[in-house]
Amino acid sequence: MEGFQMEGLGFVGGARLQGRRVDVLRSVCSRRYRVRSHSKGLCVANLRYGTRFGVSPEEEEEVEVEQHMRSVEGLLRAGYHDQSFKRYRHLHETNRLRPRQYDKSMKLFGELDSLRVAWMIFEDLCNEDCSQEPQLSSYNTIIHQCMLRKDTAKIKIAYSRLMKSGHSPNLFSFKTYIQCLSEVGEIREIENALKDMEAVRIKPDVHLLRSTLKMYANLKDVEGVKTSYNRILRLGLKPDKSTFNLYINAVGRQGTLEEAEKAFDTMEKSRGMKPDVVTFNTLIKLQIRNGRLDRAKHYYQLMIARGVTPSEVTFSILLSALVRAGDARSVKSAFREMEKYGITPQVYHFNSLMDIHLKSRNHSEVFDLFLEIRRLGYRADRSTYNLVLTAYVRERKEIDALATFEDMMMKHVRPDRNTFALLMRLYSSAEDVEKCRSWFQRMVKDGVAPGEINYALLIEAFLRAGLVEDAKVAALEVEAKDITPRTRLNICNMRLALVLKDRMRARKIAEDLWLNRKDWRFELNDVENIIQILSHANENEIVLKFEEFLYERGWEPSVRTRRIVNRIKHPDLLRNDTQNEQSSAFVEMIDRFARARDLVRAKRAFNRMLEEGVNPTTEVYNAMIRAYCFSGEIGMALRTLGELRTSLFLEPDALSYKPVVLALVREKQLDKAKSLIEEAKAIGLTVSLSSKQPNPNSASGDSVSAVSRPREQESV
Repeated sequence: MEGFQMEGLGFVGGARLQGRRVDVLRSVCSRRYRVRSHSKGLCVANLRYGTRFGVSPEEEEEVEVEQHMRSVEGLLRAGYHDQSFKRYRHLHETNRLRPRQYDKSMKLFGELDSLRVAWMIFEDLCNEDCSQEPQLSSYNTIIHQCMLRKDTAKIKIAYSRLMKSGHSPNLFSFKTYIQCLSEVGEIREIENALKDMEAVRIKPDVHLLRSTLKMYANLKDVEGVKTSYNRILRLGLKPDKSTFNLYINAVGRQGTLEEAEKAFDTMEKSRGMKPDVVTFNTLIKLQIRNGRLDRAKHYYQLMIARGVTPSEVTFSILLSALVRAGDARSVKSAFREMEKYGITPQVYHFNSLMDIHLKSRNHSEVFDLFLEIRRLGYRADRSTYNLVLTAYVRERKEIDALATFEDMMMKHVRPDRNTFALLMRLYSSAEDVEKCRSWFQRMVKDGVAPGEINYALLIEAFLRAGLVEDAKVAALEVEAKDITPRTRLNICNMRLALVLKDRMRARKIAEDLWLNRKDWRFELNDVENIIQILSHANENEIVLKFEEFLYERGWEPSVRTRRIVNRIKHPDLLRNDTQNEQSSAFVEMIDRFARARDLVRAKRAFNRMLEEGVNPTTEVYNAMIRAYCFSGEIGMALRTLGELRTSLFLEPDALSYKPVVLALVREKQLDKAKSLIEEAKAIGLTVSLSSKQPNPNSASGDSVSAVSRPREQESV
């Protein structure tokens, strides 16, 4: 805008103004001048020539170019990129633009269109045919646009042209250039740029060196991190809190915790800088990462003592660590601390607490927390529903599990493959194989891609039900879908191969499991299943390898696993009652005394067998259990059954459990009887309360059944 002032009496286009101050503003499009009074009234005069009032043609030209630039910006913001670029090209070809307007064009097109167009404008300015020369601001503008778009190649070209030009780069040039290179890890180029800064005597600031420190931290280069930090101190710069937090995190992750704690002490004592919540969160996370939960709690207490208010991130870090450690008491106290500092627990906090209750088998607390989430009006997410479903599936509460799933669907929470895996596990027994198949089909129908766990559960259900062909079809479908089998699915495939009598394939799968034992996720049950399956295939060498793997992980194997391993390691200690006449004779003797209700003589026969060096077999233990049950000594019968269960060379069968269960039923101790039946079912045994159960041994078993039949029928 151009104008003039007129005091006193004056004539403007025939309009007489007296004692008033006026501004004459030019309108480029209509070449009219508007006279505005600062007091009262407005007088407009049409003037044809601006030069009459002291406006030069050059100034008029510049104002017109500015008007065109405003139209370019307006078209660009409205989305008309082609029209705006054509207007710019017209101004460039007529040599009407100044360096300042080239810079504005690069910035506008770089932000609103693309870096390609901004780079074309930069090339126009650098072209020899252009009447203008690029200034330092032009280089800074294009370098900044390249940094925003992370175009390393173009920013290197622009920086190279700047160094070859007659302009001296400033701090903004180096800072933008180094920041872009830091994001892509160009270490050599950054070091050269820092040398260029020393050559032109420009001192870097903390923000520039912090970007290099962050680059080394992302590259996990501890020495580079320390070099950048020492460079900040050597130049006499004062690191800020962000720099300290970044240095502590980088050194703690890749270096040692002692160095991170030393930096924390330096920050607090030497620099006199008060740590903030980010600093304490970093230290707490580092301590937890290195398995030092006690030190993490120490820094939390230190944060409270220094008057730093913990954030939601603080409690999230602590809760996840406490859940993994299984510390339910500390988790509850953390919830109370959250309420103390006015932090409302979110759904994922409740999920952490539910997870720890699941690990401790405290399912009632899981259900109470689910009700609390609803009471607070929160929307339960998929993880919440999966945790609740896990509790119901463990307790075999089919109706509640299905109701939870229906509630999940009504709340429009999309289930995943883990949700359907829980429901399939609910029906994984041989009797419910069709329900397991139906849930698998519904998962596919709902658009959820089946995973390894889903196919593993389906194949296991088919094998339990004896549907070998269906299991084979499911295994072929896994191969067709190119699903990489891991622990659970490989165990199923190995079991299927043994059912199909493909020993070579089963051995190959077992070797793959052994080779990938460090990469794949293994649980105690998985390893024990592998040992059990391979023991049936007489792959003793691989069984012993997996037994060593159990102890490497620090797991305590079950009695059944130890029994299998001891059978392999000490085959000479095993006895078979069909081949050992002494053992069969003692079984018959103990049974005879049991029928006569002579418990004293049955014990003498058992002790005599031990004195003669005859190892007891499962049938001997079964005979003693029957003797105790017929004499009413249920406690001793349970103790003998416990010795048989914990034996490293023997394992109980259905005849071991049956007399004890019947005796408990006669004494009206139904809960203990039910628990024994469930225990037998867990190890693959079926205990029938029918008195007509056949005895595969000698006639002694038939005689015992005949003696006990009247009382058994009465109790049943």
